[in-house]
Amino acid sequence: MISIGIVTLNNVEHTDLLLQGLKENTLTDFEVLVHCNGVSSQFNKMIQKHMDVVTVYTQSVPNLYIAWPLNRLFEQAKGDYYYRVDDDMYPSPGWDKAFLDTIDNTNMYHVLSPFLFERSCESDFPYASIYNFGDTPDTFEKNKFNTTWKELREYTQNTPHRIGEVFFAAKLFERIKGWTERLPRKCDIEFPMRVWKAGGKFYRSELVADTHFYHFKHIGNIKVGFSGPDSSIKVADLYPADEINAFEKYINAYEENYAVQSISVENG
Repeated sequence: MISIGIVTLNNVEHTDLLLQGLKENTLTDFEVLVHCNGVSSQFNKMIQKHMDVVTVYTQSVPNLYIAWPLNRLFEQAKGDYYYRVDDDMYPSPGWDKAFLDTIDNTNMYHVLSPFLFERSCESDFPYASIYNFGDTPDTFEKNKFNTTWKELREYTQNTPHRIGEVFFAAKLFERIKGWTERLPRKCDIEFPMRVWKAGGKFYRSELVADTHFYHFKHIGNIKVGFSGPDSSIKVADLYPADEINAFEKYINAYEENYAVQSISVENG
């Protein structure tokens, strides 16, 4: 089973579409765990429509950002694999099977990411194909996306992986204790280093060509009402300089040759 974690800032329309898409386009057993920052009666009403797949629903009046709620959600997850996804996305049919067919279940450190369709021609994401299926959930051309995404994708092996939406084994979460809560807004940036620092000799990360998500790139007012750790903390404040330099050397070596499918990492 796959446990899907979603943290949202009271984003009713996009989260509703994502949950509906997961129900329509997921082929294997799954559960969804949702946390809503800045909860509203509209969000509560919407989530009730999806309680057939939502097994955990938590909420907070202040904005707790991403890391703390995400960790609390996955601590209650029951799946063999975890997937962290943004609230403003919509999955391609069979996205889950593509992940499961690709991941190396003998390697705890194997982390996968989806490829994206970006609606904005100003996208700076190198792991996205620019194609507008709609600017909002109301204008989203769902049927067109579901039937044409394979024809329209522009996927190459020379593409870096995305570090935000990640698919990995539950045992990896148990090993690294999830996302660092001292980086409430930038926890995704530190995630690869957290995996690397866990001590594995083998860390693998790649995009999956048959796992596409449409990304609306919704921008919420995520800075409002923050209650939690100091949001000014940077990755450089959490690790010694020699560890950061070693990790950057590893990452840069990977980025110089995107076609490399695996890297042996010597820590320390």
